[in-house]
Amino acid sequence: MLVEKVTIIGVGLLGGSLAASLKRTGCASEITGVDTPDVLTKALEMGIIDKTHQNPEEGVRGADMVVLATPISSILTLIPHLASHFKPGALVTDVGSTKVEIIKAAQKYLPETVCFIGGHPMTGSERSGVTSADSFLFENAVYVLTPLQAHLQKIPIPEDLQESSWPWFTRLCKIIQKIGGRVLVLDPVSHDEIVAAVSHLPYLLSVSLVNLIADLQAKHPNLLQLAAGGFRDLTRVASGSTKMWVDICQSNKSQILPLIDLLIQHLQTLKSLISEENVLSKLERARQVRSTIPYSNKGLLEPLHEVRLVAKDEPGVLATLTRVIAEAGINISDMEILKIREGEGGTIRLAFRLRSDAIQAVELLKHAGFNARLQD
Repeated sequence: MLVEKVTIIGVGLLGGSLAASLKRTGCASEITGVDTPDVLTKALEMGIIDKTHQNPEEGVRGADMVVLATPISSILTLIPHLASHFKPGALVTDVGSTKVEIIKAAQKYLPETVCFIGGHPMTGSERSGVTSADSFLFENAVYVLTPLQAHLQKIPIPEDLQESSWPWFTRLCKIIQKIGGRVLVLDPVSHDEIVAAVSHLPYLLSVSLVNLIADLQAKHPNLLQLAAGGFRDLTRVASGSTKMWVDICQSNKSQILPLIDLLIQHLQTLKSLISEENVLSKLERARQVRSTIPYSNKGLLEPLHEVRLVAKDEPGVLATLTRVIAEAGINISDMEILKIREGEGGTIRLAFRLRSDAIQAVELLKHAGFNARLQD
């Protein structure tokens, strides 16, 4: 047991998934949820929390660890409001998608008796609400930490996470690893610059594309019916919580607005190159850069090692391949069915943290009759 009493304020997708993950891994002995009555009732039915409070002040009283899992604007309100209610020695953290304003608020309002560590799990879903909570949401996801103390902002995380002079930092890292996350420590400014480029701008581009297509429907009523998988994949994030994204745009606009200007410049360049029939070099560059993005990683850290195999569409095939690997004591970090044709078979992707495990898995699967290969 890594922590006794945890209070999660905001039991939505992230807060609910964190509660479910803590339950699944046995990291906490008691989890209290703070939210509206209907959300808390559902969370209790799902078995992901033990106690409920509608009042945040009551909810945090006596908690060893408090997670602020509300929209960013609410986090900024809760920090000063709850500052005098936290238990001395407690850990306070958050899951906000931007960090500079939250860290400033924590520095300004929280007493020295409270340990604040900013957090941002780089994972999520186009769905929202507690009913979408997933106890495996954090598996293989980068979990960024932005500690309040300046000297810890660039601290490397040792693999064994030995006890440091700041026990809560070490303990939170262990909790994150236990629920499947991969810790990355950043200073708040660097964090906000990075997520503006790789998360916030893609969302806004997705929104723009969907709205563009909506405008074109007046001329082509069947347009959305012809929007194939590529368009759906590219615009998936536009289905996310609009309330959350309004907060992100407001809290990180100093980073987002210059990037929109740069994107406009890139589009203007493409426009000119298409007019001149000289667009190939830009397309090739994008294709080459895109191919270097680690497919098997949910965020910013080192990639997992992939194995791909062809399997027949028959009962028990998944059980067989996982049993072969499990019997060798190898852990599969991620698994995905990439392509399937009913009655014939398909391609399955397996991912491992260690390259040696991936190599051994290939040999075991080949010996068991599977066509498997290491994906370099």
